[in-house]
Amino acid sequence: MVAGLTSCLHRFLFSLSLAGEFLMARQNRRDIFDPNEVGAFHAVQRTVRRAWLCGLDPVSGKSFEHRRTWIKNRLEELAASFGIDCLSFAVMVNHVHVILRNRPDVVAGWSDGQI
Repeated sequence: MVAGLTSCLHRFLFSLSLAGEFLMARQNRRDIFDPNEVGAFHAVQRTVRRAWLCGLDPVSGKSFEHRRTWIKNRLEELAASFGIDCLSFAVMVNHVHVILRNRPDVVAGWSDGQI
């Protein structure tokens, strides 16, 4: 019975999305992101299996606070290598938020040797 209700609900939501009232799923990034224009984006990366990224792990008692500096340095290094500005970031205990801006104007001036 639950499967039937789920299927019925899915058909209903899909019909509404076709009517243009709302979109059921997010659009593909390639349809909304133009790599030739400067844009700002929010991205989140989470750990897996309840792993502890930073701070004091309450289960093991280990401190992983040293990783905050490592993550900051790595973000700076990668941003410079890929032509991206890291506008802001927040390292939480089990995930990281970053606000990124792509820089196609900067990358366009790179030579083959720089790439």
